[in-house]
Amino acid sequence: MRIRQVDDNSKEKQNIVDIKVRFSEIDCLDIANNAQYLTWFEIGRLAFIENVVEVDPVNVVKKYRFPVLIVHCKFLKSVHLNEEISIETKVYKESPKVEFFYTLRNVSGEICALGMTSHSYVDDKGQVHVDPDNYLDSNFDRGMEKDGYCFLDENMRKKQLEKILR
Repeated sequence: MRIRQVDDNSKEKQNIVDIKVRFSEIDCLDIANNAQYLTWFEIGRLAFIENVVEVDPVNVVKKYRFPVLIVHCKFLKSVHLNEEISIETKVYKESPKVEFFYTLRNVSGEICALGMTSHSYVDDKGQVHVDPDNYLDSNFDRGMEKDGYCFLDENMRKKQLEKILR
């Protein structure tokens, strides 16, 4: 696995994780099992939190309840054993909700899948609420202040959702 941050002189920098599809991730049809895409989304999400938001994801798990509330995945092209894919992750934040958007590409640049996960802070009773001590919100906001780092505005968010849901 390789994490890279790309600045392609466009309006936004990209946080991308490169991985190689392992034997344990394929099914009897010699393609990646659909459930594996959720794991790849998690890899992209944790890399984003660690590298862009600059928060240790292990501390997030230990200190906060930040569950996945909604998952969408649109499968566009099969991924095979030993194929290299990249996971590009972008974020839309509207506290207490954070949405991560994922684009999985093969080495040819073809989009293999589009996805989204929605998360929120919850208390020990499972009730949604704002970040209890503003720890994650302040770090996300600091990450957003970086020059164009993968954060979506409302219009970009809507476009991403349309791509996934249509």
